[in-house]
Amino acid sequence: HPAVSEVDSFRRQVDDLASKTDVLERRVNEVVGFYDGKKHGSGGRRASGSSRYAANGARDSNCKGMPDLTRQLTGIIRQITSHEWSAPFLQPVDVVGLQLDDYHKIITKPMDFSTIQNKMEGKDGTKYKSVREIYSDVRLIFTNAMTYNDEHHDVHIMAKLLLEKFEEKWLQLLPKVENEERKQQVEPNDVPTTDTSPEDAIAKLAKDTDDEVGPLMDCYSFYCCVGID
Repeated sequence: HPAVSEVDSFRRQVDDLASKTDVLERRVNEVVGFYDGKKHGSGGRRASGSSRYAANGARDSNCKGMPDLTRQLTGIIRQITSHEWSAPFLQPVDVVGLQLDDYHKIITKPMDFSTIQNKMEGKDGTKYKSVREIYSDVRLIFTNAMTYNDEHHDVHIMAKLLLEKFEEKWLQLLPKVENEERKQQVEPNDVPTTDTSPEDAIAKLAKDTDDEVGPLMDCYSFYCCVGID
């Protein structure tokens, strides 16, 4: 029934839109929490996530120039893959065995942790050029699962929780990533910049979040016009 299939696809898109809204909401809470903490003298930041940095794509920096950051990110990935809910994401989706005939129509770039591991080791002939590329692919694992599966499906719920945990840890690593990127862009005669402060990282997070709100609201307006129960 083509009409039913189109409705299911439409619902998945709406679910994905809702998931993106959740991420933006967490990031807004992150910014508000940071400045509330400073106002009361506590400083620090609340646990939350960031999704913007994957969308920015990888920079020209090479992972070989960031051994410490790569090692730290690998440790974060190890924590995520050790979680009791990580099993569905460790290997490629068994499209044939699970009879997911429409999977590749909905998911254009499949991703899993074994593929990431192989690429980190250069087994497929390519290698990550930056830790941002690794971050992007890890996030893709979970957004794929949330896009394909209904929000009430166990896999969707598991993916959403693990994504939140991963983004929370990535946000803690992000200032170091940005600082290392700036160092690699500095010419020999230039004076190196200082480390990224928490205030700078939060300010960038706030700006990037604001940049995403407009397009997201446009999507909401579209779906409200189309209408779906």
